[in-house]
Order: sequence, then structure tokens, then C-alpha cells
Amino acid sequence: MRHHGLRYTCEKNACVLSTDGKGVDKTLCDAVCGGGPPSPSPPPPPPVVNYKCATGSCVETSDPGIPKEACEQICKAPETGKFKCVQGKCVADEKGIPKSSCESVCGPFEL
Repeated sequence: MRHHGLRYTCEKNACVLSTDGKGVDKTLCDAVCGGGPPSPSPPPPPPVVNYKCATGSCVETSDPGIPKEACEQICKAPETGKFKCVQGKCVADEKGIPKSSCESVCGPFEL
């Protein structure tokens, strides 16, 4: 009497013992079931850099902060800083002019 090897089928990405005698041997099942070797895990995302407003400019912080774009929108330079006119508003700019001069040519305009 010839001894039949155990047969396996693939169910839910795992090899399971066949109950009806159909299937393949364990080695072949393991080779094709489950989508092959596990894919390498994706690289971790770059660390998020947050910013805080310090003396009128945005600086990187390890503390909870906000994205740079948001910081730049809300962080105001000290009154003695330099400014330029952008869309009717005086905004901090190290190459700009004194705030009083900026306001005389730019606004401020009420929205």
C-alpha cells in the first residue's frame, strides 16, 4: 500500500491541511501561498520639524510647535524690525524698510 503525502491548500494567505486530498505538498504550498516573502517595510517618514515664534521669527523647536508656513503667517517681527509691503500689509523682511515707512506707503488697510 502506497503512502500518500499530506496535501495543503492556500486559505487566507496561509497553508492549511487539505481535507479532501486535493492540493500540493507543504514545500510547494509555502513557496506560493501568502504572496511570497514579506515585503520590506517602508522607510519611516522624515521627522516632522515644528516651529515656534521667537522674537519675531520662526525657529525650529523640539517642543510641540506648528508647521513653518503657519508660523510665518502668524509670527510678527518686533516693531523695530524691517518690513516690506505684501498684498497691502507690512510683513517682516530683513531687507525691508522700517515699519513706519512701510505703513506710510503700504497701509495698514482694514479688511
